[in-house]
Amino acid sequence: MWIPRLFASREPTPATSRSVCALAGLQALLDTSVEEDNHRRPDRSLPHRATPATAYHARPKAGPSTDRTGELLRDLVLDPDRDYHPTGRPPGPIPKNTR
Repeated sequence: MWIPRLFASREPTPATSRSVCALAGLQALLDTSVEEDNHRRPDRSLPHRATPATAYHARPKAGPSTDRTGELLRDLVLDPDRDYHPTGRPPGPIPKNTR
């Protein structure tokens, strides 16, 4: 999940005010911050001041199948001879510069 206030100013806590030497200690501080920001701290911009995790889990998730039956909506076949990432220029030969 995205960490919206990771680098924003906040009240210093004993865990963040001292220097941590070990990588495991830094990871623990980051995990604590993610837990606080995503699961415990309400967000003013979300309805009913929900937490970001609550809002994320409440949204419907996209998928290749229907929700009721679980069957695929359609089969997709990729053409290996087709360029699916065009360059942005019009199709056809490149025009010669005439001066």
